[in-house]
Amino acid sequence: MSGLEARNSPREDFCLLASIRVEKDDHCHQVRVHNLSDGGMMGEGNLHVKRGNRLEIEMQNIGKVDGSVAWVQDDRFGIAFHNEVDSQLARSA
Repeated sequence: MSGLEARNSPREDFCLLASIRVEKDDHCHQVRVHNLSDGGMMGEGNLHVKRGNRLEIEMQNIGKVDGSVAWVQDDRFGIAFHNEVDSQLARSA
């Protein structure tokens, strides 16, 4: 999915926590999730990634999702999911 396609997905600005594991790393990192959509998300936290890194993201009510880093700026980064998710599930109690 290109960055342009991801921008066309509806998104809502909110904050929740997620665990992220970077490819070939057994350590899970806690990050804040912003701008979650069915096709991707923006994360924020002390996680050193670069464009193209493959990730495993675990979010509340969604479970594990595979994705790739689309962009990085300071402590924020965009992730494109490999398969779409139902982002509304993350907002459920």
